[in-house]
Amino acid sequence: MNLKHGFLIALIALCLNAPFVVRCEDDEISADETSAEDTSEMEVNLQSIDEDDNKAPPQSTTTTTTRIQNSVETTNAYEQPRPQLQYIKTLTDRCLDRYCYNFNYNRLDEVAFFDIPPEVRINSNDDTYDIVNAYNYEALVFENSTFAHFPLHLFYSATIQELDMRNCSIELVTWECFLMAQNLRVLLLSDNRLRTIDESTFKFASDLQYLFLDANLIEQLHAKSFAGLNDLRYLDLSDNRLTQLPRSLFEQLNALQELHLNNNRLRILNDQLFLNNLNLKILKLGANRLQHIDQKILRRQTQLIILDLVGNVELRTLVLMLTKLHNLIASSCALTRVNIYGYVRNVDLSYNHILELYFAQPEDLETLNLRNNSLQQIASLTRASKLEMLDLGDNPALHTLPSPWQVNSLKRLDLGNTGLRALPIEAIAEQTQLIFLNVSYNKLREIHPENFKYLEHLSHFDIRGNDWNCYNLIILMDMLLKPFTIAYGYDRMDPEFPGEYINDIACMYRLEDDSDSGESSSNQQFEVTSANGFEKPAQLQASSDSEYDSLRRELKAIVNIYEQKFDHAYQMIDGLNRRLQAFERLNASLMQHVTITV
Repeated sequence: MNLKHGFLIALIALCLNAPFVVRCEDDEISADETSAEDTSEMEVNLQSIDEDDNKAPPQSTTTTTTRIQNSVETTNAYEQPRPQLQYIKTLTDRCLDRYCYNFNYNRLDEVAFFDIPPEVRINSNDDTYDIVNAYNYEALVFENSTFAHFPLHLFYSATIQELDMRNCSIELVTWECFLMAQNLRVLLLSDNRLRTIDESTFKFASDLQYLFLDANLIEQLHAKSFAGLNDLRYLDLSDNRLTQLPRSLFEQLNALQELHLNNNRLRILNDQLFLNNLNLKILKLGANRLQHIDQKILRRQTQLIILDLVGNVELRTLVLMLTKLHNLIASSCALTRVNIYGYVRNVDLSYNHILELYFAQPEDLETLNLRNNSLQQIASLTRASKLEMLDLGDNPALHTLPSPWQVNSLKRLDLGNTGLRALPIEAIAEQTQLIFLNVSYNKLREIHPENFKYLEHLSHFDIRGNDWNCYNLIILMDMLLKPFTIAYGYDRMDPEFPGEYINDIACMYRLEDDSDSGESSSNQQFEVTSANGFEKPAQLQASSDSEYDSLRRELKAIVNIYEQKFDHAYQMIDGLNRRLQAFERLNASLMQHVTITV
């Protein structure tokens, strides 16, 4: 614009620098004027211009205090009808770079009002001008500050992309607070005292992408609390006091990718809640009081990566119809029944009470943690051909694995404390990629040496806490664990243990009874006359025969063990003899070519 219009520019600047005053007209507010749209209107009071009979008094040049009546209908019990505006004229004295300190407005009847005029900048061609905010921040952080009421007019005074007002004791936030907040991308309101979020609170922050409301006292949300946030990607409502969610709460959040609702008091999730959130990738619902989850709640989500249900101690049944889910985490609940229909890759159901388990597509499973449940069978896993990690530990009633078992991709298998009496060799023989096997704290006594070949590729074979036969344990150590350097763990030494510790593994010397267990009981009732003419009771005679047979079998086992050791020593001696013979032949050949001259 030309300089001849300087007077007009000066008049505009004068208007922009004049203080804003929100007037309250108690006697003239009509029913229509109580809408949210009308309450956003503010009167600009210039000295000696207002001719109204109810003209406001002149404003001071430093801090101006007026009264404002909020006519928006709200259910917030903490809202005060006539808060006083406390004007803030500059950020220079309390802000350094992007950090602001020591703002103290801890009463709900006073509201911080940022009254910082914008700048009028004349462009270099002298023909145009721009009206810009005096401050521009990529990020603005308030520290050691208190705002009981979220400040007003902040976004008129500064252009802010990220606003951090965590731990500012905020109790009330309204839609007027976000007028001119169209540049805001990230808003952090964590660790405050908010109890509710009213309808369309963030409507004018239409480009908001990340919203943190965690660690507040929020008990209630309006069905349209997040209306207008079409670009919101991340929403954190964790650590609040929510007991229920309106069906259409997330209806307009089409871009939502990550939602945190953990650590609340939710009990029921209905199937309409995430109907429009097709881009949802992470959903955290842990540590609530969930009792029922509708089975169709996630049927439309095709990009879901994590579903976290950890710690819902009242959740007993989990039935889900899924399109695609990468990670399901539902540990430490009270689940007794789990039915999963659809694609799921990694599942953690540990520390529940599961009796019934069903996967409609077990061939998609890659990792499955079922530790510490009440499983008696896992027949639904017979077709889990891609399964790489399976943890069945602490299911003492399980006893065995399915047979036949089509699983052949396992790398880690945990069978600790599953009531095993014999190694499930048929299932293990197919696991050519298995490197970790845990059979600790079962009732295993021996492993037949012929089956060692299926265990040679292991790097870790945990055999602690079993009822090992020392004779077999020695063979297991010498022929498998030591030659192939397989880690096997160790038992804690108990000085009162009646057996022995072989390489830190507890065992007892015993021989398994291979004779016919259906031996006639009449032999035990047979009475024998001793040499001195006295008759021995049949029970004593049977006991003597039994001890004799036991000693005979033990002696036979000892002989077998030493025969194996002698065979091994003989093979070593034979190898050494062959080497010596080769050396003798070489020596004889050299002597034929040596001439000794005396």
